[in-house]
Amino acid sequence: MNYLLLTYTFPPTPGIGGRRWAKFAKKMTNEGDNFFVVHSKSSIVAGDFWSEDVFNNNRIVRFPIRFRWNSILANPSPSLFQKVLYRLLMFLIRRTKLDPYDNTAFAIKQLIKVATKIITENKIDIIILSGPPHALNYCALDLKKRFKQPLIIDYRDLWNGHPTYFKFQNKTPKQKSYTLYQEKIGLKAADAVFAVNDSICKNLIELNDGNDANKFFTIPNGFDRDDFFLEVEKTKSKKIRLFFAGNIAIDSEETVEEFIRSFMRLKFDKPKVYQRFVLEFYVKTESELLSKLMKECRDKNFIFINNFLSKDDYYKKLRDVDFGMMILTKVYSDAFITKFSDYICNDIGLLQIGYPGEFADFLKKTGLGKTHYFEGDNCVFEDLIGFDVQEAYERFDKSNFDVLNISKKIRHISSQLLNKL
Repeated sequence: MNYLLLTYTFPPTPGIGGRRWAKFAKKMTNEGDNFFVVHSKSSIVAGDFWSEDVFNNNRIVRFPIRFRWNSILANPSPSLFQKVLYRLLMFLIRRTKLDPYDNTAFAIKQLIKVATKIITENKIDIIILSGPPHALNYCALDLKKRFKQPLIIDYRDLWNGHPTYFKFQNKTPKQKSYTLYQEKIGLKAADAVFAVNDSICKNLIELNDGNDANKFFTIPNGFDRDDFFLEVEKTKSKKIRLFFAGNIAIDSEETVEEFIRSFMRLKFDKPKVYQRFVLEFYVKTESELLSKLMKECRDKNFIFINNFLSKDDYYKKLRDVDFGMMILTKVYSDAFITKFSDYICNDIGLLQIGYPGEFADFLKKTGLGKTHYFEGDNCVFEDLIGFDVQEAYERFDKSNFDVLNISKKIRHISSQLLNKL
C-alpha cells in the first residue's frame, strides 16, 4: 500500500512526536508499503531524532516544507523587526478565526499543492493525518473529498479537549470555536481514528456525538527492539536504582520537587530504607527550583545531572536500572508516554510520579510497578523493596506494544478500509 502522511513533526525535525510514525513507517515499509511524508522542514538535519529510521529507506519519501509563520512565531532570538512584525501579525490575526498557534495555519495552499502532486504522481491508497495543527485537518479533508482515498486521523493528545492548549494559548472565542469545528468535521469524515490510549479514544467518541464508535482504535506508542541493547545482560546491584532521563515540563516541576523531597526525607526518617536506593535524574533544566534542589540534595544516593544523555547512552542505561520513572501531571495522568514502551521493552519496573488515572489503574492491574501520588502520604519507596519485577513481566504480554505488531494492526485496518471502497 502507498500512504500519504501529513504530519508537522517527522525526522529530522526534533521532537518526540516524530518518533511515532517514523517507527510505524519503518516497520510497514519492511512489508512492502511506501510512505510519502509531508512535514515541517527543520534546520537540524542530524542528531538523535530517529533520522536513521527514515533517511536510508527508499520507501519513505519526505517532502519537507518551510513554514514561514513558524519562523516568526517560534523564533528563539528574534530581531527587533521580527518582534514588531510578530506583534502586528498577532493583532491582525486575533481579528480572524484562524488559530495563531497553529504553525500550518497559513500554509494550506502550499500543503495542498504538494500533497496533490504526490497523489497524482503516485497511486496513494490511504491518507493519514497526524495532528494537530488543525490546518492539516482541512488539507486532509480537501484531499479526501477530491481523490476519494480513505482518511485516518491519528491523535497523540487531545486537541481542543486538552487543558494545556488553552492554558498556554490565548485564543479568541471565535478562534476556539473554529478549531473545534475543524476537529469535529475531521472526526465525522475520517474513515478511522487512532488514539494512543483508551481515555483519548473515549473522549473522541463523545466528541463525535457517540457516532461510529467502531471506527475508533487505540493504537499505542510502541518499542522498536532495534533501538535497544537487548543482547547486553542486565546488571545486578544490591541497590534499587530509580531512573529518569529527558525533559521536565514546566507544569511538572512541583511534582518532581515533592517526589525528591519525599526521597530525601528518608535520609533522616528511615535511613535504612534510604540506603537501599539510588535516585538518578538526567535532565536539561533552567528551573531555579530544580537547580537549587540539585545543589541542596545531591549525595551518593541522589544523582542529578543537568544535561541530557545521548540516545545510545540512554538506551544502554536502561540495561542498568531497576525502575524507570514516569512523571505524569494531573492532565496527563492517563498518558502512556514514550518512556513507558522503552521501559517495558527492557523489563524495567515502572514508577509513576503523579496522580490517579488510566496509567495508575494499568499499574494496579498488571503489577508492573507502583504510583507515588502527588499530594499523598504514601511512602512508595518501602513498597518497592522486595518488588519482584521479573515475576511481574512473566505475567505480562508486552507484545501488544511492539511496533512490529502495532504496524501489522495498522496495515490490517488499512486493508479493511480499502475493501470497503
